[in-house]
Formats: sequence, structure tokens, C-alpha cells
Amino acid sequence: MQEIKDYTKLLPYTIGNIRLDRDEFAFPDVYRGQQPSLTFDIANLSDRPYEPVLMHLPPYLKMEAEPKVLLKGKKGTIKLTLDASQLKDYGLTQTSVYLSRFSGDKVSEDNEIPVSAILLPDFSRMTEKDSLNAPAMHISETDIDLSIPLIKKNKVSHDILIANSGKTPLVISKLQVFNSSVGVSLKKTVLPPDGMTKLKVTIRKRDVGNKKHHLRILMITNDRNQYQTLNPMIMEHPENSEEYKGLVVNKGIEQPSSVNPYLKRKPKKRQLSVAEFVEGIVKGDVTILSQAVTLVESVKPEHQAVSQEIIEKCLPFSGNSIRIGISGVPGAGKSTSIDVFGLHVLEKGGKLAVLAIDPSSERSKGSILGDKTRMEQLSVHPKSFIRPSPSAGSLGGVARKTRETIILCEAAGFDKIFVETVGVGQSETAVHSMVDFFLLIQLSGTGDELQGIKRGIMEMADGIVINKADGDNLERAKLAATQFRNALHLFPAPESGWIPKVLTYSGFYNLGVKEVWDMIYEYIDFVKENGYFEYRRNEQSKYWMYESINEQLRDSFYHNPKIEAMLLEKEQQVLKGNLTSFIAARSLLDTYFEDLK
Repeated sequence: MQEIKDYTKLLPYTIGNIRLDRDEFAFPDVYRGQQPSLTFDIANLSDRPYEPVLMHLPPYLKMEAEPKVLLKGKKGTIKLTLDASQLKDYGLTQTSVYLSRFSGDKVSEDNEIPVSAILLPDFSRMTEKDSLNAPAMHISETDIDLSIPLIKKNKVSHDILIANSGKTPLVISKLQVFNSSVGVSLKKTVLPPDGMTKLKVTIRKRDVGNKKHHLRILMITNDRNQYQTLNPMIMEHPENSEEYKGLVVNKGIEQPSSVNPYLKRKPKKRQLSVAEFVEGIVKGDVTILSQAVTLVESVKPEHQAVSQEIIEKCLPFSGNSIRIGISGVPGAGKSTSIDVFGLHVLEKGGKLAVLAIDPSSERSKGSILGDKTRMEQLSVHPKSFIRPSPSAGSLGGVARKTRETIILCEAAGFDKIFVETVGVGQSETAVHSMVDFFLLIQLSGTGDELQGIKRGIMEMADGIVINKADGDNLERAKLAATQFRNALHLFPAPESGWIPKVLTYSGFYNLGVKEVWDMIYEYIDFVKENGYFEYRRNEQSKYWMYESINEQLRDSFYHNPKIEAMLLEKEQQVLKGNLTSFIAARSLLDTYFEDLK
């Protein structure tokens, strides 16, 4: 092969000293079982031999390099193959792979390459009779030009009409957006014959310039005849492009309802090994991370054994994040603020994990787990991971397993961790024992200075922010901030030497967010410099060791066969007044300790 000195035109993209002919992998639409491949050219412009490697490959992608080692100035190819049988769900699947620039390279935005694929269901086995009785979707328009109104406005909405002229109900089972600037809302997901609904599409100008995520919507339905392939469009800001088209609606199809006799049931998933869990987590696979967190939260002994082994092996990869605890009374705007905070910190790069704790009902033992719905922008951001978890009876406003989940998230490469509490009172402060900075969100009008100086959550806070400081409430928020500052002066000085600050902001209108995070970054620099950062983390580890001991002892007590046999009897004796609660408890404990001998 003749050595080429100038690859500028042939390979226009650069990652370090490596040149490529593309900076994104978009596979053609596929069906289950297909294995399409994409081949791209690559050249080595460094001074030493180079071995091309794509890092963080998910299980459904396979890479082959030819040749395996590129000499100086030489050109080769990388073949990326998609195994559609391993895609989790129909519709769009997006991920990122990272091209190593040298041996031992790490992942970053500089060597990131987005990968996308769309999996479509196969209707080829439908009979002619099924086709005649199938739904038929009609959509009023597929291309929307919103460039003119977006010049003057920051957000523009448009309605698209969807109708069903078929003989059976039309089911819209999925809506996917490809860009965080696009929002969608659908009034009805099931349309009867001759039924109609509206799809409201909203575009926010702020994020529309992200070229790695196209302004397109994928709609998955059970109409086999309504899928068309439209090329994704890369948009500039409307002020800079005369050809700007704000949206392409890509209609799709979905498998029939569950009553369809041709429906193929998915085989039961194979349980991953500990090594596979660890490998997937370290590679940043959020699907495997979610499965591992589910094991951590499980109460089954076999799941607990596996999860503890996973945590132990992930421990060397953890500890490299900034952990922020966010608390406040219910309704203070924690979830809305996290949405704004998250977008702010991600602008500087990195990855963000949000661990949102939802209260569990004392009656039904269930949780809504709906915090993610209030994080509209953050939930679709490719660099964020949001995990709602039930409190499961834990005190302190956080789930008992949140501490272990933090370790897994850090091992997955998330360098910023938000822990949102359930909405706590004054005494629930367990979140303070697992974060580096404890941010307390308050509202104006929640009490006077005496309320502020009560011990508990106030003296745990490293920073206090007054939310909803906008409009007519601005002056009340400033007054509340002054009262809290006066109250903080009455507390003893914190061990860190840091004097907590009180700021005002508006999460809804995105006002004062930068100042809040400047305060947090200032605190982190302060405690790292004086050594308190490491000291606090060590104290937290010790605290959770003792908490784990308490938990294990309690579980051991209640799962002891003799205790289980005696518990109901002692309970009935207490209820009948034959025994006091203290004597009954002492009898049970004596039996437990006697059994341990």
C-alpha cells in the first residue's frame, strides 16, 4: 500500500492523531435477526504503530479492524457489525463508542462517536385477511418548518393531526425524540376506527444546534403500511440557515396487540454473571447498570449475594465523583430544580446520575416513582442516568441501598451524583452521610428565624437556596434568605470550616442557577484544600459499616426460625395484655441469643 501524506479530504475527521471518514454511525433501519455492517476508513498520523480499538462497545455491536495494527502513515478500515437480535426494544437505540487514541486511553467527549439504530417489527407473517382489517393511520404533515417563529421566540409549538381510517383500533405504542430540544405530547394513544387525536410538538431553540442528535420524531404504531424512511436533518440555529426545517416526523409500525396469534414471545433473559455485570458497568452500559441496581434493591438473599460481589469488584473504579445531596420540604421544587441543575453541570462535560428517592406508602407499601416525569429535559439527555427508587421504609429521606448505588454509578463513569430525598422534615438527615455537599432547598413563608434555628436538617446543610424567587414572590424570597442567614449565625461552626451560604434562585425560570453552582464548586475546592473532603468520606464509610451491621442483625433476628415461630404468639400476648411489650421483646431476644450459642 502506498503511503499517503495528506488525508485531509479523504478522511476529514480527527480524533487525536487518527483521521476518519465519518464521525457518526447511523445503521439503516433493521428487523430482528438482521446483522448489518458499517465500514469506515481510518489512518494513523502518529509517530508509532497504532492498534484501533472501539471502547465501551455494547453487547449488540462487534468491531473488526483490518489490519489489526496500523503503521505510521498507513490507512486501514474498521468494520462495525450490529446484531439486531440483541437490541432491547423496538424504535431508536442510541449509544456512544469511544475510539482509543493510544494504548490505555480513557473515554471522553474528544474521542466519542455516536451510534444509532432503529429496530422495526416484522409484519411479513400477517395474512391477507389481517391486512384488510388492520388500522390505517393518516397524518396531516410530516415536515414542519418552524424557522421563522423560532427567530423571535425561544419555544414554538405546533399541532399535528393523526387519524385512523382502518377497521381496527390504531395503537400508538411509542414516541421517541432524537434531540433534547424537541418535546412531544399525545392526547390519545389508542384511536378507534374513524378516531382522531393531536400530537403537540414543541421545539426549544436553546438546544436545537446539537448536531449529534437529529430533530426527528419516531412514532411506533400497529399500522404496517405507514412506515417511511426520512433522512435525519442536521439543523443550525434558524438565524443562520435559510433552509432550516424544524422537524421531521418519522412514522413507524409496531407489532400487533398481544391477542395477535403471530406474536412471538420473547425468550426469558439469561441472568448475567458477576463478571459480565462488572464489565458492562465499567463500560458505561446503563441497561446493565440498571439491572445491577435492581439486584442491590432486591430483598432476595440470592440477589443480595450477587449484588455485594458486584459492588466489591466495582469498588476500585468508584470514588471519582462529586456527590450532591438535595433535600427540602415536599413541593419546594426539588425535581424541577434538578432538571435545571443537571443541564447546567452537563454543559461543562461529564456524566450525571440522579438517584431520586420516592416515599413508600405505609399502607400499600408501594411507590409512585414519578420524579423522572418532572425532569423532562434531563430524562432525554444522553449523558444522564435517572433512577427513581422507593424509600422502602428507610428513615432519613433516602433509600437504604442508595449508598451502594452511588458506588455502581461512579464505576460506570458518572462523575456527578445527585441524591434527591423524598422531601424531608427537620430531623431526617441520613442523606448527609453519603454526599459531599448537602443542598437544602427552602421556600419563603415557611417560618420565622426561630423555625430556622431548630436543630436537625438546618445545621446539616452546606448551602441553603430559596426557590421560586421570581415575580411577586421575589421580595418574600429575599426576606426569607435574610432570616435564614441570621439563623445560621447562631449555629456552631461546622467541622469543615465552611460558612454555609444562603442564595435565592428560580428553578422554573432558570434564574440564579449559575450562582448556586459557583457556591458548590467553591465549597468542593475549599474542603479538598483543607483535607476535610477525604476526612468526611472516611467518616461516611465508617458510618455505613455500622449501619450495615445493624441491618444485618435485624434481618438475622427476624429470619431466625425460632423467632418466626414465637413472634406471632408473643404479639398476641401483648395485645391481650398478658405481657408487656418490654418483657415480650426481652423474651424474644433471649431466645435469639441462646440460639446463637
